[in-house]
Amino acid sequence: MIATVIGVSRLIAAAVAIFFAIYRLPDVAAAVQATNVGIVVYFGLVSFFSHVVFWRADAERLGVDTSGYPFFQWEVGFGNLAFGVTGLFAYLLEWGVLAEAVVMLGYGIYLAQAALLITYKVLRNTPVNLGKLFLSAGAALLIAGYLLYFAHLGILHG
Repeated sequence: MIATVIGVSRLIAAAVAIFFAIYRLPDVAAAVQATNVGIVVYFGLVSFFSHVVFWRADAERLGVDTSGYPFFQWEVGFGNLAFGVTGLFAYLLEWGVLAEAVVMLGYGIYLAQAALLITYKVLRNTPVNLGKLFLSAGAALLIAGYLLYFAHLGILHG
């Protein structure tokens, strides 16, 4: 249940961030800032808790074995925490649009790789769970593409 609530909250945060970023265009700096805070910071910090604190529920949601130590879950959680904290510092310490865009670029690449790994894992199973594929990998790939696009705008602007 908690994994589902966290997952839905991430999708809602992404939708809100995307809305505000597009609304703030052509002010690229404001759009990048909305994206950084709404996706990188929120996703990073919430995903840390999802993968580390609530690792068993998240592992079950992802179809990962929960019988041993959750090193995979923790590793993913700490990776998300690193991006979330870096994005938070870039925002709070006012490092500027270029710093926020570079953090977004890194997180976009990270999420795209995760989406590809999820796709590979889902397609290896028989029968293929298309709902899980579209909800997990599809959402991650769309958000990664969005991050990469706005990171590109921010790097050109910065």
